Amino acid sequence: MTFDFNPTKVIEKAPSYLLKEGPHFARIVSAIEETSSKGNPMWLVDYEVEDSDGSLKPLRDWISLTEKAQWRVKWFLADLGYDMTKDEMMHFEAADLVGRRLGIVIEHEPSLKLNPNTGKPWTPKEYQTRDRVPGED
Repeated sequence: MTFDFNPTKVIEKAPSYLLKEGPHFARIVSAIEETSSKGNPMWLVDYEVEDSDGSLKPLRDWISLTEKAQWRVKWFLADLGYDMTKDEMMHFEAADLVGRRLGIVIEHEPSLKLNPNTGKPWTPKEYQTRDRVPGED
């Protein structure tokens, strides 16, 4: 296997940020159909989210397309403005989602992983900004 890269283009440490909790506006900039690690179909959805300072931040979501997750697909499509009251089969492709806007709510949840320095779960801010050890996540 050949691995090509230009070391002058490597970002040493990506800038980190944590969107503030609460409501935000988001726009879908990319949506593709993928297969989950368990072999299930899903949409991989990338958003631009307007932060409280007006800047746009990326956010990624995975929407499972399994029968058990149809409730979430319904909520997601309704939030995008699709009429979910029609009693008919609807057909969607991931590309149909690009450019659509929706409101989202950001909620921070503590990590289940323990901070080795404190022995306590990582707080969202600590987990977002910590230096990661390769293979740890």
